[in-house]
Amino acid sequence: MKLSLVVAAYNIEDYIGICLRSIFQQNAPKDSYEVVVVNDGSKDNTLNIIKSFEEGHPNLIIIDQINKGLSAARNAGLNIISGDYVLFIDGDDALTENSIQTILNYCTRFPDADFLTFDRIHYDISKGTKEYCCSFGKKHLGFNLKKKNDLYFKPLDREQVNSRIVSGVVWLNIYKTAFLKQNNLNFLEGILHEDDDFRLKSFFFTKEMRFIPFAHYRYTALRPGSITAESQIPKLRSVNSWIRIIENWNVFEKQYAKTKADLRFINSSKNFMYSRLLGLSLLPKDNELYSKYLTNKIKWRKEYRNTYNKSLNPTTFSPVKFIRYILTLYRPAFVKYTELRTLTNLFKGKQ
Repeated sequence: MKLSLVVAAYNIEDYIGICLRSIFQQNAPKDSYEVVVVNDGSKDNTLNIIKSFEEGHPNLIIIDQINKGLSAARNAGLNIISGDYVLFIDGDDALTENSIQTILNYCTRFPDADFLTFDRIHYDISKGTKEYCCSFGKKHLGFNLKKKNDLYFKPLDREQVNSRIVSGVVWLNIYKTAFLKQNNLNFLEGILHEDDDFRLKSFFFTKEMRFIPFAHYRYTALRPGSITAESQIPKLRSVNSWIRIIENWNVFEKQYAKTKADLRFINSSKNFMYSRLLGLSLLPKDNELYSKYLTNKIKWRKEYRNTYNKSLNPTTFSPVKFIRYILTLYRPAFVKYTELRTLTNLFKGKQ
């Protein structure tokens, strides 16, 4: 069994060395993993730093391409990997100590899982703090804030995964390569938030996944100049990406939705994306995105209602989700008060 690590790198000369050292200093045998690093047209010293790791590392493969974006970089790596499993890594992040062998052990333990979702270390670069973060959250029905049952190691289907996972970033997951190829799964190019699109499609096809109580990844939060940092404030490119993702899901729905459960699953994600678009109503009126909201609000509100209705499942109805739905339509400024963390603070008297 072999693990393929696909590392995307663009103008990260201060971080790529840390990332690659965290990989090559692992205790796993060199023939148990390969490292495919895609330099996506970096203009700084990133490529030279990557090449400095060639000596002594025969399992390193370097792809140097013109700048095409994160999705294209990951696809380039995905096209040539030879491993049974694949982990996508952002070149400004790092692996935790001796995580590769642990990953391989769990892949051997759960051979029927299409992917395994691990925990992470959240590194706040501005504060210099590190925090262990679980990849699944609490379940709440109405205002019941009791902790959910432990989900580690249990076989889960797509509905269970989608309702529990905290974040949809792809580097949380170790994917079975055959699963990705059998379902023609790759990254939508030319957009931001590509993980949102990939998450829906990979979750849609999965028959089994498992949460693993091990932090294999150290995420560098809000690095200056990173895509994540820049996308905290909505920008035209982000909004256009959300629209394109919805359009892509509309095509996906027509092609793959065969049952009511399929329709509910896909429309649940589309509904969330429309809620993002309707959130533009909170922007200042002189913002160009507010003008875009005014132009499209009738259509977006209609589709928001439509996708919500299609995603309804009477057996798993959530009052909190219904409240969010109503507030998004009529009082979006108050949506934040339906977040689990906010509700918890309210009950504790911290708000």
